[in-house]
Amino acid sequence: REAERERAALAARREALEMGLARRDGVAALLADPERIGGLRGSVAALLAVEPGWETAVATALGPAADAVAVESLDDAVAALRRLRDDDLGRAGMVVATVDDEESTLPPLPSGFRYLADLIIVPPWLRPAVTGLLRGVVAVDDLPTARALVGELPMLVAVTPHGDLLGRAFAAGGSAGTPSRLEVQAALEETADQLGRATDHVTALDDAVAAARRRRDHIA
Repeated sequence: REAERERAALAARREALEMGLARRDGVAALLADPERIGGLRGSVAALLAVEPGWETAVATALGPAADAVAVESLDDAVAALRRLRDDDLGRAGMVVATVDDEESTLPPLPSGFRYLADLIIVPPWLRPAVTGLLRGVVAVDDLPTARALVGELPMLVAVTPHGDLLGRAFAAGGSAGTPSRLEVQAALEETADQLGRATDHVTALDDAVAAARRRRDHIA
């Protein structure tokens, strides 16, 4: 049946996405044994919730931090780096949760624009660090809008939903590349929700068929 095929396809997609998050690198090694680093709090991707449609923009603006782990202190970061080096586990980035959100004045934005940091939900203990990493980055709809904004307010950086980033001194973007952990995590959560709904639908259909058969048998 169509509903069962859809459920099977979603289950396969979820499995593929889970395998993508389980790729072997320094981040995976740290997450596989979190007790070795007392202040390891998990992957940044799993700790952030991004407004739908802006995952690629946030991943681009965060750069390597989008694929990093979150730790509580600089000492935890040092311990993690030492473990990666001593055990030859590869490389990993770390977002340090105790970094203070430095006070600086950002210009008011023209109507209709939002700072990218306002498009994410993050635990309070991690927000200062993430806000600092995204300071001055503005969400825009497209490259022409990005060009106009940076031309008017050159101290800012603009990023589009497709991940094209434009600043006065640096720009990045182009065609889609390897998805970040943040993008894979968002896709996994969306697929899991769809799979749950598909499973409920199949169960309801099965129940309806079983009820119809019971009525038929009763009449017979």
